[in-house]
Amino acid sequence: MTDFYIRRTLEISKDSENSNVIGIIDCSNSISSHFDMLCEAWNKLVKSLKNEDVTTDLFSSFGRLKLGNLIERSDISGKTNILSGFELAFQEMKN
Repeated sequence: MTDFYIRRTLEISKDSENSNVIGIIDCSNSISSHFDMLCEAWNKLVKSLKNEDVTTDLFSSFGRLKLGNLIERSDISGKTNILSGFELAFQEMKN
């Protein structure tokens, strides 16, 4: 069975020194009705971690990294191109 984390933030262990979190976040127009809830959960998680341990990868028509890692409603735009989000995440993991 799949666990869905709707309206709650995942608990992440801070015990590991080499942990990084990459959020691949849909910012296309199709998600706009749920985006405020997503912003709240993601930003809560980001604020609980060190900024350098988090990468926020947004995708809509294209993938892009979010400087500062906090997301907001103004990040919504374009169509859904999930492949661009995963390609960018794989590039970031190689770095």
